[in-house]
Amino acid sequence: MVVVACITIVIGERWPALKALEQTMARHEGALLALTVAMTVIGFALFMGGIVYRVIFGTEGGGRSSSEKFTLHEAKAAWERRAWRTSARWRSNFVVLAGVVGFMLALFGIFIVTGPAGLKLLLIAALAYVALRTIAGLARA
Repeated sequence: MVVVACITIVIGERWPALKALEQTMARHEGALLALTVAMTVIGFALFMGGIVYRVIFGTEGGGRSSSEKFTLHEAKAAWERRAWRTSARWRSNFVVLAGVVGFMLALFGIFIVTGPAGLKLLLIAALAYVALRTIAGLARA
C-alpha cells in the first residue's frame, strides 16, 4: 500500500496536466482555501449538531443516544421513502451523515488545495476510490 502511494506521488509530481492544475489552483489558493475551510466548519457543525440534537431531544422511540445503528440497506430504504420528513430518527441520521461527508471532503480538500501535485493525485485517487465503493455499496443495498 505504501509503495502504491509513493508511486502515485511520484507520478503526480511528473504529470504535466496535474502540474498545470496545481498552477491554476495556486493562483486561486486563497478563495479555494476559504471555501474548503468554510465547508469544514459547516460539515462539523452539522455532524456535531445532529449528535447533540439526538442526545438532548432523542428520537421518536424516546431514546437519547449519541450513537445509532443502521445498515446501508435501511438508510437507502429510508431515503427512498423520504423518511426524514416524518421521522426524527432518520432526520438526525441524515444530518449527521451529511455533516460527516461534508467534513471529510472538506478536510481532504484543504490538503488538495495546499499540497504538492503528487499529494493532490493521491488524495483525489483516494476520494475517487471511496466514492466508487460507496456507490457500489448503495447499488447492492
